[in-house]
Amino acid sequence: GKPVALYLPGLDGFGISAASNQFDDMARVFDFWRMTILPMDRSTFMEVVNNVTDFVLELSQGNTRKVTLLGESCGGLLASAVAIKLARRGKDDVLQGLVLCNPATSFDQTAWEALVPVLTSLPSKSGPDHHFSPTPDEADEEELTAYAVLGSLILSSLVPDNDQKSKIAELIMGLPGLDIPPTDFGQMEGMWNATAQSFRGMEERLPPATLQHRVMNWLGVGTSIVNGRLSEIQAPTLVVVGEEDTLMPSKNEGERLKKTLPNANTLQVKKRGHFVLDDTVNLTEAILYSTIDPLNWKETKRKYDPIRDWKVPAAEDIELTVENSVKPLERVFSPVYFSTDANGKRWKGLTKIPDKKGPLLFVANHQTLAADMRFIFSKIYEETGAFPRGLAHPVIFATQNTTELLGRTPGLTGRLGIGPGGNADFQQFGVVQVSPRNYYRLMQTNQTAMLFPGGAKEALSGDRSYPLWWPQGDKADFVRTAARFNATIVPVSAIGMADSFDTLLKYEDLERLPVVGPRVKNFTSSMSGARYDSRNESDFKADIMSPTVPARNYVLFGKAVDTTDLDPKDVESCYKIYKSLYSEVREGLDDLMEARKRDPFRDTPRRVIYEQVFKKQAPTFSVDELN
Repeated sequence: GKPVALYLPGLDGFGISAASNQFDDMARVFDFWRMTILPMDRSTFMEVVNNVTDFVLELSQGNTRKVTLLGESCGGLLASAVAIKLARRGKDDVLQGLVLCNPATSFDQTAWEALVPVLTSLPSKSGPDHHFSPTPDEADEEELTAYAVLGSLILSSLVPDNDQKSKIAELIMGLPGLDIPPTDFGQMEGMWNATAQSFRGMEERLPPATLQHRVMNWLGVGTSIVNGRLSEIQAPTLVVVGEEDTLMPSKNEGERLKKTLPNANTLQVKKRGHFVLDDTVNLTEAILYSTIDPLNWKETKRKYDPIRDWKVPAAEDIELTVENSVKPLERVFSPVYFSTDANGKRWKGLTKIPDKKGPLLFVANHQTLAADMRFIFSKIYEETGAFPRGLAHPVIFATQNTTELLGRTPGLTGRLGIGPGGNADFQQFGVVQVSPRNYYRLMQTNQTAMLFPGGAKEALSGDRSYPLWWPQGDKADFVRTAARFNATIVPVSAIGMADSFDTLLKYEDLERLPVVGPRVKNFTSSMSGARYDSRNESDFKADIMSPTVPARNYVLFGKAVDTTDLDPKDVESCYKIYKSLYSEVREGLDDLMEARKRDPFRDTPRRVIYEQVFKKQAPTFSVDELN
């Protein structure tokens, strides 16, 4: 049957954000249970812990079924206490794992213990035994209290993050028949009634006496019991935290728990606050691919293959990445794109990139620090639908503890893992380590790839003549592999990024400096090379550079080469294609550098002013300059 999961809510006793966005998915995978706590409940912290512990043992049916225990906010504190209690009773093997979402284990690092008594002392309609109003009509007639209004305002300012607040505002402003600001008394009355009802709802769900009891007797007591014993929890644990939680210091707490808990992974969710379990997080997926492994995939499923198993990210992930990581770069560098038809004529835009009928390989020069990759990859996908997979230097992968989780649930990391925006994002968007085997398998599986034959030597150079550092001799292996699978090869030339950096010191000069030089040389020689046939020569030799005024970027997709009729065993013919690709990229670089002299908006301040005023990209030189 299904694995078992039990959810413990936050102080509200219900789990508002999770109920709206997570429970349906959870119920599809798990035999899913949830605890609710009524407002009049006055159990002590340990009474709740004992009851949950007993229920977990009941769910486990004599240890024949393991339970995944989930806790959100206060529920995370309760779940931790249950795990400790089970461990002390020698019963922790009934737990499949523990999931802590913005757990209140950080409560003792906040000022809430001092602030809540002030808030609950405000005038309110409820006594210690207050419960829900009998009917909505009766509730509507009740006066608003200072506690209801102030409590609602405090929570609404701290619990949702900025994105969630914007969505709420858009939802309200998008209501049919509603003008912002209201244009008649009826609309104003309706808005006031809705606001008043939400204030009353807060007081009904969390009356002052209930809030006082749960904060002082659950959170205060609970943190004193749990925090000194966290290391006793042996169950695999997934800690989910909102990066922008302002109710509690959850981001820092996630780091602390990762170090304290013996077997913990963290999922740090960008731009999310205390309501971390909204529709941008797939908690079910995160649990399945974490070390909790409730479906026992480690034994029953083959290891994740980054070549065959990788999927194009979800549309919303692509949209978010474009908005946050691509558009800011496009606004700064204002890239212009050209492509070449089968007759060698160049056109504005990417319309002449051939349709993908088999494997598609882009072969490009590496711009400084590879700073153009995001907007070039994004443009290819936007215009052609082909999703290029980058082949990246081994150093990017060697410096971090990457796992099969990365690329499936963005941001999910282990103890030595990485944070959002790093390699996890690279892998999610298809980047793999450059190696003959990975490149071969990408072509074999009919995928789209981008290869940089000049490698790190080009990427770490600030030379504004844009030299190519492609391997010399008969190094035509990537052409032979492409021909083996009838791939189409498109040469790509890009300029502008080296002009956006000032070279302060060339690597060759750095290497000659006393004291520093030998250390730099030893460091670079210890770095692994990207080319399998030059293991004793590191290509990780970086010039010392500093950013300067960002220059416009120009990208030219050259004439495509169809390898269908190319014999991969004919080394000489393959080498001729290699040389022609090199020449096409070199010619493209030279032509772009010459043509940009006639770009009326090459000057950055003038271009920026134009684009700010007219809210569109500034024009560039005529494509005739490239023909």
